Amino acid sequence: MSARQDRVIGLVFVASGLGMALHARSMPVPNLMGDVGPSFFPALIGWSMAALGLVLAAMARGGGAAAEPFDWRRVPMTVGFAAIAFLYAAAFDLAGFSWPTFGALVAAMALLGRRDTRSLGLYAAGAAVFVLVLGFALKRGLRIPLTGVWVG
Repeated sequence: MSARQDRVIGLVFVASGLGMALHARSMPVPNLMGDVGPSFFPALIGWSMAALGLVLAAMARGGGAAAEPFDWRRVPMTVGFAAIAFLYAAAFDLAGFSWPTFGALVAAMALLGRRDTRSLGLYAAGAAVFVLVLGFALKRGLRIPLTGVWVG
């Protein structure tokens, strides 16, 4: 990938991450007496996306646009990841933790990997196990008052 592509994709992730973090701030937070609240996880993902996008954009070096042309085939994947992140934040606000996290993980794995029936089944199984374990750990272990957790 060229330095120009790295910069563009990094800036897309910065914008997406900031948008997701700002959306998380708009989620209603009940009086939880010091607990982080349900917007913590989407905000964490948003700020992480923005920080990693900034690192990618800042570290992009190269011989300029003339050295390597912009590869437009990568744009749909970048837009796909940004869409997954925005949909995740919106769905988290509506449905809680487990279903949106499961859907976002399966969608991201399908975007990156193969899309045959066997692979999609493996993605779904892996995402379900991850969501179960993470939801339980966040709700029971860390006592984060998440809504929509499957087990916990």
